[in-house]
Amino acid sequence: DEMHLQNHLADVMMVGDRRDDVAGARDNHIDAMGVTYGFGTARELKDAGARVIATSPADVADWLLRH
Repeated sequence: DEMHLQNHLADVMMVGDRRDDVAGARDNHIDAMGVTYGFGTARELKDAGARVIATSPADVADWLLRH
């Protein structure tokens, strides 16, 4: 249910490649990881509020395994 989901938002990381992805995560109180192997640039993603920038799928996996 919604309350159960809200209790676990700290465990959620949205992965996206454009500023709108990051904004959508932010609007829903979810951390965002920006990825530069899609369409967006690191600057665009960081300016939008991405908590982390990854340059490859391996970077995403490494970060998730460490956190």
